[in-house]
Amino acid sequence: MKRGLPLALALFASARPAGAADDLLDLYEAVEGAPAAAPAPAPAHDPRARALLEALAIVTVRIDGVRNARGSVRVLAFDDADAWHTLAPAGAVGFGTAAAHEGSVDVTLRAHGTGPYALFAFHDENDDETLDRPGGRPREGYAFSGAIEPFLPPPFARAAEVGVEGRVRLHYPPDPRRR
Repeated sequence: MKRGLPLALALFASARPAGAADDLLDLYEAVEGAPAAAPAPAPAHDPRARALLEALAIVTVRIDGVRNARGSVRVLAFDDADAWHTLAPAGAVGFGTAAAHEGSVDVTLRAHGTGPYALFAFHDENDDETLDRPGGRPREGYAFSGAIEPFLPPPFARAAEVGVEGRVRLHYPPDPRRR
């Protein structure tokens, strides 16, 4: 058995009947060889593929509302309420990034916790790996999963809604220099 095989797949491998197809294990091998930011290896609406993506904790997030092609779009995944409330990168169980372009951007990440996940995404326009907040107010676009108010993080119980697929919309604070 391949080193690092998740427990769920190890159980699958030992519980399947003799002569059963190795399709899930083959799919796992293909996923292991794919780069972290690659699109999901199979459509998530396929129940077998969805089960594999859940076992591997591979999450694909569509970020809508990206205003330009500067920098990167970054996503943090959280599976713990305390970590969610601080939004500290050290508390995240998954991280993904993709080059920004106007419109929608897909980011694929591997989470190392247990879902469902709460997501925080932001458009890092200057690629400094932080959400710029001069004077405490964010300058770059950001989003929370499960948000009702665009600029306020929802409670963890509401935000933790993402399994293998998620979708958020970036919101950009008004620029005080433009008034």
